[in-house]
Amino acid sequence: MLFRWDSELLQAYRTGDIIVEADSVEEARMIAKEHFANTHPAPTLMIGDDDWEQEEYKKKKGLLEKDLSQEPMIISSRCIFISGSE
Repeated sequence: MLFRWDSELLQAYRTGDIIVEADSVEEARMIAKEHFANTHPAPTLMIGDDDWEQEEYKKKKGLLEKDLSQEPMIISSRCIFISGSE
């Protein structure tokens, strides 16, 4: 099955989409969080660095958690059309 969430994390002109193939919603959430961790590694903070990168990372991670806390649309068909944005 496919699980789809509206995503504030991926918002540009409109909300983005998180779409995950999994057997359950719990597994889909875990896969999405692992993908985020692999594609958005936490910045390392060095002495003297300002913590802007850390704060941005925490903000993005918080948005992901918020996105995934919603109930996803469950797509059980083999095809889905996604409209574009302006």
